[in-house]
Amino acid sequence: MDFRALAERARQGMKRNTVITGKDLFTRYQRSGRLGLVWITADLGHNITCKLRVECAEFKIPLIVGGESDMVNEVIGRDCTKVFLFKKAHPGLPAIVREYAAALDPGD
Repeated sequence: MDFRALAERARQGMKRNTVITGKDLFTRYQRSGRLGLVWITADLGHNITCKLRVECAEFKIPLIVGGESDMVNEVIGRDCTKVFLFKKAHPGLPAIVREYAAALDPGD
């Protein structure tokens, strides 16, 4: 999987306000029905990873787990970003889900 390309798409989405970062906004966007995809880096903490897996599975939100935060932060130009929330309004969302289908978390 080329997570550098996904990080570039996230950076472009952040400029268009169709991608937001941080786990704190997850509940707000999930409840409003505007959340289309969640991407978390592989080095996110175990507890929050488990929590996001459960909530994404419960609300049938695709979850991608992968990539290292150092590489992602280099691409997007921010520090300590590990959670990316793609809004349903993101123009490339269906293509991202198709392209990264192998990296989608099954939601145990």
